[in-house]
Amino acid sequence: MLLGLLHRFQQDGSWCVIAFDGDAAAGHVTVRPEHDTGVETPGLARLTHLFVRVPYWGSGLADQLHALAVDGMRERGFGSACLWTPVGQKRARAFYERRGWQATGARDPDNELELELLEYVLEL
Repeated sequence: MLLGLLHRFQQDGSWCVIAFDGDAAAGHVTVRPEHDTGVETPGLARLTHLFVRVPYWGSGLADQLHALAVDGMRERGFGSACLWTPVGQKRARAFYERRGWQATGARDPDNELELELLEYVLEL
């Protein structure tokens, strides 16, 4: 699996930041250029993952990872970003909304996670 991820990152411009506490991963954030049906959408980045392990909730780690992702998008020349988050994850939705993300109303009920997802966008 790791080799597959590394290969993908080398091919499509994705990047990831992993936070460690000692030798253990505490959280990570992953971003990639947005692709619509395999074609890159210029200027648009997708935040694909932002996860923090439960013991680090409220520690500020999610804020740090989010800021690194947004700064990285800007540094790479992206003008806007998008993400999908589960409709039922009120904590995650509130986190993004406090940081300026706006729900588009678009939903993705048919995804491999089998969760109803809501799309958010952020102007960078």
